[in-house]
Amino acid sequence: ASVLETILSGTGMDDYVKAAFPKKDGTSSDVVASKIISAVVRVVINIFFIVSALSLLKIDVLTDIGSAVIGYMPQILAAALVLIAAWLLATWAEKGILKIAPKAAGFARSVNIAIIVIAAFMILSQLGIAPKIVNTLFTILAIGFAAAMAIAFGIGGKDWAKKTLEDFS
Repeated sequence: ASVLETILSGTGMDDYVKAAFPKKDGTSSDVVASKIISAVVRVVINIFFIVSALSLLKIDVLTDIGSAVIGYMPQILAAALVLIAAWLLATWAEKGILKIAPKAAGFARSVNIAIIVIAAFMILSQLGIAPKIVNTLFTILAIGFAAAMAIAFGIGGKDWAKKTLEDFS
């Protein structure tokens, strides 16, 4: 884990992460990605050694629990990668929208939140946490959003639609 931390910090990843996620006041972030990743690797290595030790001591109940934890780790890793990717995408999208339209701060924040919410549903689904409830809730939210957009366009776009139809005739 220490070697990995040294290698990751040597690649400049910490500087990239600090630049990618600045604080609200514009200063660089305090996040040190190499330390976080090395701590996670250290915990995973400890879990493997603890499960191996429990297996050698023939404590079957704890060995089974440890094996289940190890078996669940790929799903946790996939969920963490989805979360990181969604966070990066949401931040990139919000900054991009604000760069193109500085007055669209509310819309940019809404896009950011929408990306994070979709990622949260993906993570819950990946982890197998109440999949039927998660899928049903996502469907309800998607339909509700579509209905809200249709109503908003129908009410707000009435004059625009009328003018456009008059221009065609």
